[in-house]
Amino acid sequence: MSIQALNLIDSLIQHAEEALAVPESDVDQVLGKLDLYLAEFEKWQESLGGKNPLAKDSLLSPETQKKLRTQIEKLSTLHQQVVTRAETNRQGVHRQIAEIRKRTQALKAYIDRYPSRITIAGKREG
Repeated sequence: MSIQALNLIDSLIQHAEEALAVPESDVDQVLGKLDLYLAEFEKWQESLGGKNPLAKDSLLSPETQKKLRTQIEKLSTLHQQVVTRAETNRQGVHRQIAEIRKRTQALKAYIDRYPSRITIAGKREG
């Protein structure tokens, strides 16, 4: 594992913390932060190349492995929180979409009951 991969973990932890710091009510900002987190997560996975960084045959020193283990444990906790936040936002968006559809149906029903053209002037004779 390279030093770059170790630095990516620090960056990944930072992005996860930023995503969790955004209020849940600001859906657009939460989604933006989650996108950044996911992009960084993909970079980190690619840098690993399918290898276990904590394997016994790793070329890292025991101190570096200990630090890495601590970072990965912290990342795991943050990742679970990010996943929970994403799921909560997904459910919130589904509720908002359902509410919008309900309002749309009510509006369509209202529009369908009345004439398409309303005139203020009465009928003219002649």
